[in-house]
Formats: sequence, structure tokens, C-alpha cells
Amino acid sequence: MPLAPEQKDLVFIHISTNKMLTNIPDNTPIYLLPPKCTYAGAPEPQRLEALLLHHTDDGPRFSRTLDTPERPYRHYIHLQHLINYYAKYVSPVSGYAEANPLEFLFIAEEGIHKDRSLAALEADRLEGKEWDENYNCESCAPRACVCRPCCEAALPAVAVAVAVAPPPPTPAEADAIAAFRARLKEIEKKVDTVLACQEMLRRLEAMKLELK
Repeated sequence: MPLAPEQKDLVFIHISTNKMLTNIPDNTPIYLLPPKCTYAGAPEPQRLEALLLHHTDDGPRFSRTLDTPERPYRHYIHLQHLINYYAKYVSPVSGYAEANPLEFLFIAEEGIHKDRSLAALEADRLEGKEWDENYNCESCAPRACVCRPCCEAALPAVAVAVAVAPPPPTPAEADAIAAFRARLKEIEKKVDTVLACQEMLRRLEAMKLELK
């Protein structure tokens, strides 16, 4: 039985979400560091280390590999759970209604992508960029290096290799990508709203304790 148009959209979103961040190798070390909240008196953000990115049939998952009383071990949690974990054990992250949580996560291991955000790498995946492409060449950053000899000081600057650009997406593919990004934005806004509500409840509870 053929799927209705709205059902096809749901299938596409599910498949696209499953493929999210798949251009990053499994078990890649990452860290979490949101920007400082703009609210008056907000604390300085703290860096959460010892995180790993995993790939599953249901999309990306994350693990906290260290186990301490202050920041306990977690295994294969999803993105929203990871943000909630940070808000609970590290520092509040409310106040980012327009932020993409992937902008808070960065590559921790040494290499050409060190300190790049997962949001930037997801954008690369949607553009067909591979993990091992060089983005750090000073002459052609921030995208993939089209003049690799300039990245290798030991090589003479003779022939310049020109990268072949991937074909542009078809109109149908472009519409599907735009729809997925819009849907992802809606989900992110809902997550941020929940986090903001949780922070407000925490503050109300603190006020109740002070009034006692």
C-alpha cells in the first residue's frame, strides 16, 4: 500500500535523523561547551569532557565515559538527554531559544577537525563533504582544501589539484533538505522551551527554600 504524502515526509525525517553526523567516525571523542548565557548574573559555562559520539539505527547517541559523584557515567543517551545532563550536573543552559544544541558540541581529538562543532560537521555532511577532507588549509579555509600541495610544506608548489564540486541537489532533494531543517529547528525550539521551563522551576524551588 503506497504511503500518503505526509507519511513519506515522516519517513524521510526519520531516515535523515538516523543519518545525522554519520560523516563523523563512530566513538569519536567530543566535548560540550555552550556559550555564556546572556541573562544577567549567569555563570560562566563549564566544559564537559569525556564524551563519545556513537551511531545507532535510531540516530546519534552519546556516552559520558567517566563516573564521578558530581558527574556520573551515562551510556548511549540521545542529544536532548545529554543537554539535560549538562544542565543538571554542570551548568544551566537555558536562554538559547534559537540555538542548535549541536553548536555546543565539539570534536575533542587531535586532527583536522579539532574544536569544530558538530553543527558545522552536519552541514558538511548535507553538502557531501567527507570526514578526511582537509578544512584547515589557510589559503582556502574554511572548506575542503582545493590546493593540497600548499598544505604540505615539504612538497614543491607545482601542480594544483582542483577539486570537482559535487553536483547540486535536485529540486526535490533541496525541498526535502529544507523541510528536514525546518522540522529540526522546530524540535530544537521545543527542547529549549522545556529546558527553560526546567530552569524556571529550579529557581522557584530555590526561592521557596529561601522563604522558609
